[in-house]
Amino acid sequence: MVAWRGVLGDDGETEAPVTRENVVALMELFPVGDRFYQEFTLRQVLLTAAKNASGPSAADTSGRAEGPITAKAAGTKERRARTTEPDPAEPAAPTASTRS
Repeated sequence: MVAWRGVLGDDGETEAPVTRENVVALMELFPVGDRFYQEFTLRQVLLTAAKNASGPSAADTSGRAEGPITAKAAGTKERRARTTEPDPAEPAAPTASTRS
């Protein structure tokens, strides 16, 4: 059974019956139709659009796509980059063309 409460008919005293025409008339009222769309339709559309084949996991990624952890944890030691001293016998860059 389909019913509603608080929707008055044209006389303003009795409840209007649930008919296609009455539902359309109610949805055409700006605040009523807009609020209905916001509360029910839009939320359902967004939930449906957000669904995929896997659910969320603790790491905030999809569970099936997450896979096992294969990388080792990063070390805590501070390491400096290696530097190489330039060879004073070699020029840093070519200074002239070698073509004849």
